[in-house]
Parts: sequence; structure tokens; C-alpha cells
Amino acid sequence: MADATTPDPNDQAPTQEPQATDEKLGDPGLNALRSEREARKTAEKQLRDATAKLAAFEDANKTEAQRLTDNASKAEQRAQQAEQRLTDALTRQAVMNAAIEAGTIDAETTTLLALAGGAVTLDDNGEVIGAKKAIDALTKSKPHLFRPAGAGTRDATASGTQASTQSMDDWLRGIN
Repeated sequence: MADATTPDPNDQAPTQEPQATDEKLGDPGLNALRSEREARKTAEKQLRDATAKLAAFEDANKTEAQRLTDNASKAEQRAQQAEQRLTDALTRQAVMNAAIEAGTIDAETTTLLALAGGAVTLDDNGEVIGAKKAIDALTKSKPHLFRPAGAGTRDATASGTQASTQSMDDWLRGIN
């Protein structure tokens, strides 16, 4: 089959003179032969047009399918990144809370050190596992990051004591 730009060598113009073998058919036979040739040309043209439309449709669908696949991949990647950020935030907060409960002097540094070990994870239910254990290990390996047991806090109101009503001068005189 010839494409739309190359003429088909079997195609004959309807106004062409009949060939020598066609003359034996007579007028009714020649008319039928011309009619069949025109029908064949029309059918071949319709077939070429339909094939071209099918190819264009398949290309459009392939492009659409590829675009949808790309969009799905990007959405999945963004969802994984968001899930990772959430996991990081949850583990960081749990470790920081455990460090503060253990009496850390520098919660940020203690949290970073505890997370660097990689022992803190998130289970399938979204619960942080290993935060307390990581902080306990740090209290033994780096005790300088924590207040000694029984030491007061910097903020007097955090320990439950009330601020004194006596002036600073009176307090200094009472130190002697």
C-alpha cells in the first residue's frame, strides 16, 4: 500500500483510455471495470485516512498515558518526601522530649547526637521507638550534657517554687 504522499502505481485516472485487453469487455464491461477501479481507489483512500487517524490517536493516547505515568510518579515521590519529613519531625520531637525529661543542658545537641546513632525509628503505628533508650545511652556516654541528679533547674518556676518577695539587697545580706 502506498502512503499519502507517494502515488500508487496501480491507480489509474478515471479519464484514462481503456487498455487493449479491456476493449474485449465491451461498453458494459468497461463501465463495470471503471466503477470497480474507482471504488478500489476510494476504499484505499479511506483506508489510508483511517490508518493515519488511528496512528494519530495511538500517539495521542501514548503521550497522554506517558504524561499520566509521569504525574503519578511525581505525586508518589512528593508523598514519600512528605512522609519522610513527618517521620523525621516525629522522631526528632520524641527524642527532644526524652532529652528534656532526662535533664539535658542542651536539648538541640543532645537530640542531634541521639538521632545520629540511628537507633530511633518509627513503627507501623506511627509510634517512635528507641528515643528513651538513645537518651539513656547518652547520659552514660556523655554525662556532661545532662544536669547531675538532684540539681535544680535554671527556671525557678519550672521546679514549682515561687519567686521570693525579698529584694536582691536583702538576699545578698542573708548570704553571709
